[in-house]
Amino acid sequence: MKPGPIDGRRLALSLLEQVERTGIRAAAALDKALDAAPGLPQPERALATELFYGVLRHQGRLDRALAAYAQGGARGLRKVHPMALRAMRLAAYQILVMDRIPSAAAVNSAVQSVRQARQGHVSGFVNAVLRQLASHGEPPLPDPRSDTLAFLVEAASLPFWLAEQLLLWFGPVTAVSLALSLLERPPTVLCANLLRGSRDLLARDLAALEVPAELCKHSPEGLTMTGSGDPRRLAYQLYAAGRFHVQDEASQLVAHLVGLEPGETLLDACSGRGGKLHHLCALCPDAGLLLALDRNQGALRHLNERARRLSARHASPLRADLCAPLPLAPSMVFDAVLLDAPCSGLGVLRRHPESKLRLRLEDLADLSARQAALLDRLAPMVRFGGRLVYAVCTFSPAEGPEQVEAFLSRHPEFDLEPPPAGPVDWSKVLGSDGLTVSLSPHRHGTDGFFMARLRRLPRG
Repeated sequence: MKPGPIDGRRLALSLLEQVERTGIRAAAALDKALDAAPGLPQPERALATELFYGVLRHQGRLDRALAAYAQGGARGLRKVHPMALRAMRLAAYQILVMDRIPSAAAVNSAVQSVRQARQGHVSGFVNAVLRQLASHGEPPLPDPRSDTLAFLVEAASLPFWLAEQLLLWFGPVTAVSLALSLLERPPTVLCANLLRGSRDLLARDLAALEVPAELCKHSPEGLTMTGSGDPRRLAYQLYAAGRFHVQDEASQLVAHLVGLEPGETLLDACSGRGGKLHHLCALCPDAGLLLALDRNQGALRHLNERARRLSARHASPLRADLCAPLPLAPSMVFDAVLLDAPCSGLGVLRRHPESKLRLRLEDLADLSARQAALLDRLAPMVRFGGRLVYAVCTFSPAEGPEQVEAFLSRHPEFDLEPPPAGPVDWSKVLGSDGLTVSLSPHRHGTDGFFMARLRRLPRG
């Protein structure tokens, strides 16, 4: 696009182009863009965020509505220049979903953006389609009871394959509830760093900065922000002092499921940036060796930076690929092994809606096979009597309960055990088997997560 004054709409349009063209994660693109525009007023920052994520979450519905007024329907819409189509989606979201922006302003902004991008020859088309949409609205959406599959695709903006799978996995009632919950804006949740003070103290200090938050229902360290904005900016002093890090409530329960005890050793097999590891450090500062593995050197660098900010114990970071020989003694075992496994991420589509535009059905089978291989690789690294905790941010049965069932059939030396006693009321988040942990946005308001605690039986 031609350079011009930055505002919320223009920033959102630029971000949509980046995600489509480069494949960058939406969250990473937004963070980078907002950091590069420190002078952008908070209302414009909020508008850019709302428009950017809103279009990604509702893209299927928006395209259907636009196609109803485009010459040639959906086929004609696909022929429009990508930039013009993004501008039309942005306007359609404002017209159909938002209620505080006049339709005329949304239409005029889209037409202006198209002209500034030197696509003036299609500005008449863009103007005509959007004005008809603003005047007549979208065609009636399918009935979720009589035509559930069409509703999931056209109203909930799911790809066809995922809509089919939800119906297969959960049936129509749950599929609709779950799909609609994936369109919601996820809450911003903070994890209080107990090394720097209690959750209650953090809540009071946030309130003093006019950043109100409510206690989470399931995580003893969790606080859900009740307002908007980035807490790392709104409460910068608290953030810089290591009082909290941002982590969804469901993800916070992983550390409690591990249940690390003083002196115990831990292998965090896919540590990433270390959110769960540093939560474990705060819950059990007297743990023994903490070994953090990841194949991404950048992630390990962020892990160390976060440890310094949180005053957490520095784990021993090791860049390694679990699919290759590890630079560890063959006899090395741990009291606890955590596998926060690579997965489809279906449980976090609210936060990463661009994923549903890229993910394919065959990806689930590939990921399931990779998870099984990682579990097999890690099983011998658990000491006899120790435990292996498996966690994935998805609700796909093949990556969750079926994965654990298959692992136990291959490894009779392991057994599935219930979560440990402690401050978490596990009864509210247990799966149907009463042993594994299962959370979802439509039932718990959290990200979708599956977790299991597997005990390696004592020798003999």
